[in-house]
Amino acid sequence: MVFIDLKKKNFDSVRKNGLWNYLEEENGVVGRMMNAITNLYEVRINKVRNGYKNEKWFEMRAGVEQWSVLSPLLFISYLNKVIKNFKAEWNILV
Repeated sequence: MVFIDLKKKNFDSVRKNGLWNYLEEENGVVGRMMNAITNLYEVRINKVRNGYKNEKWFEMRAGVEQWSVLSPLLFISYLNKVIKNFKAEWNILV
């Protein structure tokens, strides 16, 4: 039995290049659908609102958005890849 400690910043820790490769190779997501997903997540401009006038926009390049309905599915897909790799490395049969 394996326990995985999922922290608050899980969505921020997803390596997008690995996720895109996994979606393409293992799940068959290609073409316009793949372009739509990658364009949605590649470079995002965000702003933290704190009530002061010095709020600045910043660029986020890592992780997947937490606001998107698609993000939990992408995260689960990424986690599935991690689990498959772990099983293969440790020769775990299920």
